[in-house]
Amino acid sequence: MKLAALELAKSGWRVLPIWWLTDEVKPDGKLVCACSNPHCKTAGKHPLVEGGKLMANASSDVEVIAGWWDTWPSANIAVVTGSLSGIVVVDLDLHDADADGEIEFGAW
Repeated sequence: MKLAALELAKSGWRVLPIWWLTDEVKPDGKLVCACSNPHCKTAGKHPLVEGGKLMANASSDVEVIAGWWDTWPSANIAVVTGSLSGIVVVDLDLHDADADGEIEFGAW
């Protein structure tokens, strides 16, 4: 993940380390967040850094990013999107295991 975060930063994208999912499975079948909060509502999707705000704390400084991933080598990568970066993302969550994301997106 560190190398991927650094490559994104070299492209000018601002990134931030976020929590990851463990291999532990909850009774509802969902994976447990590494943050250790049993009531975590954003498992594997919330910032690790002090302050915890994606826009304010994200960086494209390779030294900062290398330090983050040296501290948290399992961290997922969050990328700043929207008007601050010019990056637009479509997140298509499919709840049907047999669904085809490309077809579902096309139907939208």
